[in-house]
Amino acid sequence: MQLYTDKHYSIAEVSTITGIDKQTLRKWEERYNLVQPLRLSNGYRAYSQPQVDKLLIAQAELEKGYTIKQVVEKMQTPQSLSTTDSFYYTKILFHAEDCNIEKIDELLRISHQVLGLEPFIEELVIPLLREVGNRWKSKRWSEYHEKSVSTVIQYYLTEIEHQFPMSMHPDILCACLPHEDHELPLRILSLQLRIKGFSTYVIGRSPAPGTIEALATLKAPKFVLLSATTTIPLQQSEQLIALNHFAEENEHIPFYLGGAAIFSMDEQPIFSHLNILKDSKKIWELCQKQYAF
Repeated sequence: MQLYTDKHYSIAEVSTITGIDKQTLRKWEERYNLVQPLRLSNGYRAYSQPQVDKLLIAQAELEKGYTIKQVVEKMQTPQSLSTTDSFYYTKILFHAEDCNIEKIDELLRISHQVLGLEPFIEELVIPLLREVGNRWKSKRWSEYHEKSVSTVIQYYLTEIEHQFPMSMHPDILCACLPHEDHELPLRILSLQLRIKGFSTYVIGRSPAPGTIEALATLKAPKFVLLSATTTIPLQQSEQLIALNHFAEENEHIPFYLGGAAIFSMDEQPIFSHLNILKDSKKIWELCQKQYAF
């Protein structure tokens, strides 16, 4: 499959990108006038980039529970994908459908150069990963799709991270908990922190018991940020008790526990020396408080 060089897409390509079947696309055009694609001399439809963006927004609104009629009414005023660079976002989703990791990697590198690092992460990577997760949860995409896209993004972010100078004594030691295999959110957070001037050291997925304690002793960070994306590591009480005991004996190094699993829990786990971060905003407040400019 090839994208139109003038940034127009066929109806088959739009269906692939958005997950909306071709019959529905035609109905939305004829009955609701949602988008009016260009008609080529052969009668084929050619959708512009803004039209694809509008369809992506409509699909997202439908997934929230709105009807197509309600979506059309909401979209009477001009809108855009405010949290993404729509052109790269759309092209990456297009190639992700075929798990074309070489093309995804190429687009990530180009978009990074065009957008700059901070917009690249906040306006492209984060919304893209959110959409990938939504497609996997809704079973539009298989686990293979989700793994393929997230892995190529993780490899590239790790490559970017290595371009920053390393510090023997970082401000923040970022660590996944033992038995936590999802390190991508932590990698993203580490890069966001580095952009803002903090030095970080990241311990990757599922560190062996004792690794966090050993590196906290060696690196002597201003504080340790522990991540739990899933609830699996929270069920490993032995490791958490050991970390809590280490934090108690090393009170000069504050330990904080956050991540999607913590944020989503109605009742956060209680440990006397592992400070719970109840939402992501607390991380930035914490960094501003702890960092000595």
